[in-house]
Amino acid sequence: SDYAQQAEENAEAGSQAVANADENTEWMSLGVFALVHEKTDKPHMFFQLMVDNAGAIAGSYHDSESGATKNVTGLVYKETQRACWSVAGKPDNVVETGIYNLTQDQTECLMHFGSEHTQTWLLVRMEEPKDGSNQASTGNQ
Repeated sequence: SDYAQQAEENAEAGSQAVANADENTEWMSLGVFALVHEKTDKPHMFFQLMVDNAGAIAGSYHDSESGATKNVTGLVYKETQRACWSVAGKPDNVVETGIYNLTQDQTECLMHFGSEHTQTWLLVRMEEPKDGSNQASTGNQ
């Protein structure tokens, strides 16, 4: 539970870092990822993520089943390279993986549901559209 609590604290610190970012902050896109619980699940939850040079994570979350799109904030903890983020309005639900893993096409991540329950989920990088347009199912930020 301490590990999950640390992930929640990192995600919350990222929320403050994003709020303090100014127009001069340089953001690097990490990509768009589908989040699935099982390898056989049809994805309906998507994250569009970016990181600044201080380690703040920002982006958007889109649920294609409900149509909900929300902001995402988090932080890369520099000493351990843990990347933790949460969706606005759900600070207890934290996604966690290593920042290096977000350079891969597919990686496991931890889904912390509060400090008492953690599951292993899968992040799958979505291909960029061939025509250069935004993917409608990922929301926009």
